Amino acid sequence: AQSALSAMANNFILRRTNELLQAHLPPKTIQVVCCKLTPLQHTLYKTICGSKDVLRMCKGTGKATKMVLSTITALKKLCNHPKLISDAIRAQQAGNSTESSAAGLEDCLPHFPEEYMQGGRGAQNNPMSHHSGKMAVLEKMLHILYHEKKERIVLISN
Repeated sequence: AQSALSAMANNFILRRTNELLQAHLPPKTIQVVCCKLTPLQHTLYKTICGSKDVLRMCKGTGKATKMVLSTITALKKLCNHPKLISDAIRAQQAGNSTESSAAGLEDCLPHFPEEYMQGGRGAQNNPMSHHSGKMAVLEKMLHILYHEKKERIVLISN
């Protein structure tokens, strides 16, 4: 019974194996693009790096071990999009966070535009790409590749 169910389910599951991709896609092109931080990202980055907790970590005092990795992760998220940081702050405030507390996040709250702190469906549906250097560049690249060059695009994000 289980094998019959698996066989039926496999008809509807799309697995993109390397063999399938190689047969139907042109060779992969990798292009590294450096993107500047937006003013909001820059302000938040400086706020986190200048926080008392981060300064203590740099001096090697306090509970540095756990906070170092979570702070590095928070900075990586910030470089992707500031909304990821505001979501992390809200999750910590609500007690829903499964991540370790990152240093300096609470100091970021005053810097967020109001649209970030509203939460709910409206904030999720508004991509706010103008607040992320990386997303703004990606949006422009996708527009040019799709609308002007008529290219097909496979975007993989890890």
